[in-house]
Amino acid sequence: MKPFLFSLVLFLVGGGVGFFWGRKKTSKFEFQDRLHRVDLLSTLGQLAAGFDLHEPSGQSQTNVKDTLSLLIKEIQEKIQSRHIELTLQFLGSIPWVLIPEATFKHIILDVVLNAIEALPKGGQIMIRTSVKEEMIKIEVQDNGVGIPKEYLPRIFDPFFTTKSSGTGLGLSTCKDLVEQYRGKIFISSVENGGTLVALYLPGRFDS
Repeated sequence: MKPFLFSLVLFLVGGGVGFFWGRKKTSKFEFQDRLHRVDLLSTLGQLAAGFDLHEPSGQSQTNVKDTLSLLIKEIQEKIQSRHIELTLQFLGSIPWVLIPEATFKHIILDVVLNAIEALPKGGQIMIRTSVKEEMIKIEVQDNGVGIPKEYLPRIFDPFFTTKSSGTGLGLSTCKDLVEQYRGKIFISSVENGGTLVALYLPGRFDS
């Protein structure tokens, strides 16, 4: 899908979902915030649109360190005006992950996008990568608005969202992709206290 069409779909679907659920009339400031969010979805959505999830089966492994470093650099360039500090830390030697590169990027982007949206006034996002129990562990932690306790059980439900824009499909799709490759995803959060997403992905440990 071309970037323009992808952005248009995000805008129309996000707006349609909000209308369907009968959201209350928004103020001028809420409307401006919604436009900023849609713009962010469009900007990073164009990045996601370049990921081909139907890669040849031979490309089934990804260099975590190189791929993450380049992806985070791209994201940093696109969010310079949002006053967000995005840092990446590798703890020890990290093996290759047994997931195609495009799929791996899509998973990371879904998680990071949620972290960015949780920081409407700026803040910090820390990404840590390590090895734990024969799995590659990737943690994405932000100091944003957090998720209310009553919403946590539903965060992976399709179309469920607490945001003023978006489809509610990001984390649901992310979870599906992670589990498709025999990985796991966990989320812990405190309202107004930030969110931590932990990904456990299968790695190549034979060399």
